[in-house]
Amino acid sequence: MIISLQRITAGLTKNRVETQIENKGYDNYALNRFKKTRLLADHILLKKARAESKYILKKNKTSSWKNFTSSINNHTHSSTLWNNIKAFKGIKYQHIPNTLHYEHENTQVELSSTCDIAHSFVKYFQTNSSNSNFDNDFAIYKKAKDESFNINSYIHSNNNEYNLPPTIGELHSELRNCTSKSPGSDDIAYTFIKNLSEFALNKMLTIYNLIWAHGILPIKWC
Repeated sequence: MIISLQRITAGLTKNRVETQIENKGYDNYALNRFKKTRLLADHILLKKARAESKYILKKNKTSSWKNFTSSINNHTHSSTLWNNIKAFKGIKYQHIPNTLHYEHENTQVELSSTCDIAHSFVKYFQTNSSNSNFDNDFAIYKKAKDESFNINSYIHSNNNEYNLPPTIGELHSELRNCTSKSPGSDDIAYTFIKNLSEFALNKMLTIYNLIWAHGILPIKWC
């Protein structure tokens, strides 16, 4: 006998129904039943169960969004807004811990200041990348190679494709693939650059090619 969706959810409150939907309770029941019987009637039951669960979740999501937007005021922190928006969109993320615990020279260290935590990470990566980790022979070899390497002579003496000046096609391609909306230190967002005229883009490309050819960056970029 086919068990209807109403019978599956009979006697449950709205919250319990939503909880069961989120846990894929009767979705799984209908799916397992259809896998066993392969009957058309059970397939219809499965589709009904999935449709009902989607409807209730969508309705609950809409209600939650309305409650959230109506609670926003001038005291609402921006991080709260974005965290809720990400949650509604189903984006999973991890919160950065407020306290960092680590061991240093057999001593347990606890940092709670964001600045101190950032500096500890910087120091950790700096230590890992330090030349002091190399043995003496390799350190001498590396130093000699670093001092003899000249990037400008390498660029001008090598005509491989990856050393050729950028083209307007490559500039268009990079702008199309750029998804960042945040402006840099010049406060110019990529959206503005993407909508420049072809004449303006060619002027910008000329600047890039001069930088590429001479190996000199504007002072403000350094």
